Amino acid sequence: VYLEATEPLAGVAGSNDVVIRPRHAEAAGAELYVSIHANASGQPGGSRANGLSSYRYSCQRYNDHSAAAAAVDCDDPPGSAALTEAVHREILARIRGDYDPGYRDVGTRVANFGELRELDDAPGVLVETGFFDNLADPVGDARQPDNRALHDPNWREAVALGVVTGVARYLDPGAPALPARPAGLAALNQPDGTLALTWAPVEGATGYRVFIASQGRAFDDGVPTPGPRYVTAGLTPGRIYSFRVAATNRTGQGFASQAVAARFR
Repeated sequence: VYLEATEPLAGVAGSNDVVIRPRHAEAAGAELYVSIHANASGQPGGSRANGLSSYRYSCQRYNDHSAAAAAVDCDDPPGSAALTEAVHREILARIRGDYDPGYRDVGTRVANFGELRELDDAPGVLVETGFFDNLADPVGDARQPDNRALHDPNWREAVALGVVTGVARYLDPGAPALPARPAGLAALNQPDGTLALTWAPVEGATGYRVFIASQGRAFDDGVPTPGPRYVTAGLTPGRIYSFRVAATNRTGQGFASQAVAARFR
């Protein structure tokens, strides 16, 4: 959980690009640390290396890239092992469910990475989501190259949802996944002079949040509503409004729907 600082924090001055991030998180009092990376094999001209891997600190007792299961006496900071397993498991499940059933699982690992080594209290995980120098389909293998996946909005959305679900289930093993993006949003002027929004109910949603933009400007912070219908108030006749809606549950807020626009009569 990253906390933005409004003032420089003690202990981060002079830090390089790698270590300033965990040091800042520690100084800000973060409860946990998740670092999202893309990987590289370093092979000239690209590689066929592919797949998802997630790391925790090696305690400098195990070789870099050793399997996490072997590091049974290393969980520093405490909770890093459980956080790594939860985040890795949920990202992999989401990618395989929403994008590519054959996406490779490299597994959970340990390493003496600067971002992980600098953590003192906050459990941490560093996720290598895929290989950006994986440029061509392996011969005889129908899997999408990782480089293509890294640029695909559907893959990126799957990774984001996996991270959120993994963190939520680390904190609360019974936490539900975020609800899906609502579909079927419609905005209709009503005979009573209001404008009503309706959309299809989302499975697992305990509420919704409606976002409104006026005259092509940015959406507002949203208004909570319990069910799949919202009647607007205070709109200006003749003005065009745009609307989006997101589903919520106790884990948080899912992605917002596609936007629709309507001129208020």
